[in-house]
Parts: sequence; structure tokens; C-alpha cells
Amino acid sequence: MGDPGLDPGLEPRKASPRTGAQLRTALYPPTCMDDVRLKKIRLRAWRRGFREADLLLGPFADFYCPKFTTGQLDLLEALMDEADQDIYEWFLGRTPTPPQFDNEIMALLKAFDPSTGAPRLGA
Repeated sequence: MGDPGLDPGLEPRKASPRTGAQLRTALYPPTCMDDVRLKKIRLRAWRRGFREADLLLGPFADFYCPKFTTGQLDLLEALMDEADQDIYEWFLGRTPTPPQFDNEIMALLKAFDPSTGAPRLGA
């Protein structure tokens, strides 16, 4: 399939009519996130150190991370920088969510049912 030094995810295409340079196209559609980053976020969500947070954030990350944009992943990582007990209290509604975390990610988290691994019906 061409030059062995080239990325195997790319395949040659016809030469550019203007410059004659070989153009290459991706075999796979581009994703909005880096696979390594996604794996790190999901691992971090499952290994919190506070079991209740593990059981909340792990399934949440498994369900939503592949669908999130880069900006949404940034918001999730910022949320996961907070203490587990705080995140859990915000999820339960025992304490108000601080304004900097009262965003679309927290809304999705509050509407998430960790026992089913999916959003709550009617939420």
C-alpha cells in the first residue's frame, strides 16, 4: 500500500493537478478527540478513590466521553479535578453546585442513572 514509512491509516490519492504533489486522505474519519486522552479520562473516572464517585463517574464517562466534543472533555476534566465528595454532593443535590461547574456536563451528570449506565428516562 505504498511507502512503508507512511502512516498506515492513510492511503495515496491522485496527484494534485496544480502542483503534482501526491495527496493523501485518511482511511478513517477524523475524530474530535485524541484516543489516548479519552482512555485516560475514562480510567480516571473509574479510579477515583471514593467508591461512590467511581460508580457515578465511571459509567458516565463510558457512556458520554466517546460522544463529547473537545470542549466538553475539557469541562469534564475540570470537574474531575474537584474532590470526589464534593462532586457526589452536587450530584445528589445536597449542596449547591458552584457556578463554575454548573454547566452542561453537570446537567448531564445529574440526569444520569449510574445503575443503568444511561440517562434517566424523562430527564
